[in-house]
Amino acid sequence: MGARGGHGGAHGGADAGAGDVESRRHLFNVRVIQRNLVYVVGLTAHYCREKTLRRHDLFGKFGTIIKLQTSAPKPGEFGGRGTGAGRGGGSGTLGGESAVSVGGVGADSATGSAYITYHRAEDAARCIQSVDGTSLEAPGGGRHPRLRACFGTTKYCSTFLRHQACGNPDCLYLHDIGRENDSFTKEDMLARYTSRHTQSFHDATKISHNGVGGGYA
Repeated sequence: MGARGGHGGAHGGADAGAGDVESRRHLFNVRVIQRNLVYVVGLTAHYCREKTLRRHDLFGKFGTIIKLQTSAPKPGEFGGRGTGAGRGGGSGTLGGESAVSVGGVGADSATGSAYITYHRAEDAARCIQSVDGTSLEAPGGGRHPRLRACFGTTKYCSTFLRHQACGNPDCLYLHDIGRENDSFTKEDMLARYTSRHTQSFHDATKISHNGVGGGYA
């Protein structure tokens, strides 16, 4: 995502009038898929640490990692399979659970999640292609639960939405308008999860064989 929500650079802007703010009001509740941000669930406590995940034999081998944020396993906080990948405030799922049960793992085997921001979108795509559906080796032999990996999402910087300059050089939110087919409201996501459609958020953001994200039809 880069240092500025994936679009980089400083963002200037004059104070906005009421009309300017109104023109972006519809974006306040929008989340946008970030093509250089990977969201991974299924990480046990042994692996769910920044220093470990950055290793060159793990996620560091796919490219330069700009930022890596983990949500450690917390027994008792489960929501079935992870239902989202939004980084609006740091939660790992739409429900806010920081630990999820994946691949049939029970409450005695809590798993955490991680957001991994790569310098290049192609590195994130390669990571997802290589990691999704695989499992990491457990200490002493055996395998850990199956990992699920997809693109993460983020929201727009509230200052940008007011047509003002963002003064935070480390802001991770968006400062440019995202692609329409990568943009969804929380209501769109929740409607999809609670409907009879089989497509999950993971399916919507996974990589197709040509390396392009699946989109969200």
